[in-house]
Amino acid sequence: MSYTLQIKPYVCVPESITVPIGQMDEVLDTFPQVYAVMWITGKLYQAKVTADSSNSTKKRRVVSHVWYKTFFCHREGEKEQTKTTLGGISGVTRPVQKATKKIGCLATMRITCYKDDPDNVVFTFQKEQ
Repeated sequence: MSYTLQIKPYVCVPESITVPIGQMDEVLDTFPQVYAVMWITGKLYQAKVTADSSNSTKKRRVVSHVWYKTFFCHREGEKEQTKTTLGGISGVTRPVQKATKKIGCLATMRITCYKDDPDNVVFTFQKEQ
């Protein structure tokens, strides 16, 4: 049995990508193959709309988005220090079986749907891999 090794050239992650809202999930699924990045889903933030906003005398912050969702790199977090644990009744120390792959990556991705263009979403990338 023979295998063919396919090596693709490195593709740099762009600063932003604009796609139709219907293709958002398809684009998310292609990131591991194209850019070799997996994302952990963060929280969905939606703009608050109040009915009494015209009667209010307070200044309100102008929000340019309908919603946005933040994603984090799968290698985010602190690197776990190698430690040993006590093993059962005997009390013999044993090493941790699996070392973590967390390296403290600060890369984030934000998907934003703007009020000006609600049919499209913009993928914005911050802090490279």
